[in-house]
Amino acid sequence: MIAARPIYIHAISAWSALGCDAASMRDSLFANEDPQTLQYTDRFSPSRVLPVGCLPVLAALPDLSFAPAHQRSGNNALAWGAVQGVRDSVERVLAQYGAARVALVVGTSTSGVEEGRLAALALQTQGAFPADYDY
Repeated sequence: MIAARPIYIHAISAWSALGCDAASMRDSLFANEDPQTLQYTDRFSPSRVLPVGCLPVLAALPDLSFAPAHQRSGNNALAWGAVQGVRDSVERVLAQYGAARVALVVGTSTSGVEEGRLAALALQTQGAFPADYDY
């Protein structure tokens, strides 16, 4: 049996409706006020208004112009923004421990929802998916 070894989490980063860094999310989570990021909209469900958590108004998605066009989704921009929050820490532990002992764990949700919505709308109104649509 292999002995269990400790795992250390050196840094975390996330972008969500509560904020775009750990301090903002913590403050929003424990604040006794509405962070004003929940919007009631039918943007993703035509004729059916639903609550949707949105990024804080001041948050701008990172520019992905360096990426191939088919990878420039809103979800990838969120992931890229979150990665920037741990980049310095990752570089430090890579230098200290080497790539074989460092992991970057990434989780996402709603991947490509906006692009899928627009593609479905094009299919419905124009009879075909957009030429540049890549599921």
